[in-house]
Amino acid sequence: MDLSTKFHQTDICDNEGNMLASGYLWNDNGDYIEIRGKDLPILNEGDKLKIISHHRNARSEVFSTLVYISRENYMSLYVISKTIASNQRKFYRIKTNINSAISHEIKNGRVVSLKTPINICILDLSLGGFRFSSKTVLEVGNKFKFSLMLGKNQTNLTFKIVRRVESEQHGNEYGCTIKDITPVNERYLCQYIFDRERQQKAKINNILRKSIFIQ
Repeated sequence: MDLSTKFHQTDICDNEGNMLASGYLWNDNGDYIEIRGKDLPILNEGDKLKIISHHRNARSEVFSTLVYISRENYMSLYVISKTIASNQRKFYRIKTNINSAISHEIKNGRVVSLKTPINICILDLSLGGFRFSSKTVLEVGNKFKFSLMLGKNQTNLTFKIVRRVESEQHGNEYGCTIKDITPVNERYLCQYIFDRERQQKAKINNILRKSIFIQ
């Protein structure tokens, strides 16, 4: 069962905010919340956790909790407090379906060539980051470099993985932030997003005009 279609993706963090695992918010009854997932950390009763539940309307719920039950695929947590944070994107994001491959990893400031490139598919893209899918499991926090064709321009990007979610359809989905982009590559990226945004708006306007004409 792909929980991502019905439940909110949830980050499980320690009390300092360091991410331990990802799961899905299964239930919230006010006093307790329940989280389900795979390979969840086994923690002691009473341990403090920070839980961040990401909603599809760009809103996040942040729970301060204490562990009540902790298993590999299930957690029950006592809620100490809950706050709501806005997570509106600063950049326009477009849906894409661009195949590419990660060729280099950045380790301790050094660019290391991968023995075997990692095939990925870019699912959406913005000036600040992107989301991609891959069958390969990559660690949150790792940095990589790769090239992709945006229109007629080969664009080189450096990025850091900030989130990983298991996906029944894609294997793994990753959220990334773009790092240290050069002015040339930023121009290519901006032009591609602008062109795609203009095409999408033109398509919508065309549909609306046809709808009015039919009526």
